[in-house]
Amino acid sequence: MASSVRIVHPSGLERDAYQGFSWTTLFFGPFPALFRGDLVGAAIIFFTAILAGIIIPVIGSFLVCVVFAAIYNQQHFTRLIEQGYRVKGQ
Repeated sequence: MASSVRIVHPSGLERDAYQGFSWTTLFFGPFPALFRGDLVGAAIIFFTAILAGIIIPVIGSFLVCVVFAAIYNQQHFTRLIEQGYRVKGQ
């Protein structure tokens, strides 16, 4: 289950970041990344799922979604920290 963490950019922009298992990525693939504005993450999930679907027909794309559901939230949180965001209150 994912937990929400409030983060803030030095410019004053605040947003929620999530840590833990991403159920939305499991069920909707790259779309949650797109809605969060994470084009790099969405592209990685999309092209990996396409490639896996070609290599392993029927279940390849689903397996990719399972793997990315386990790791996507932490990757997105790390990219936000690298962009200058900080956990609110620190």
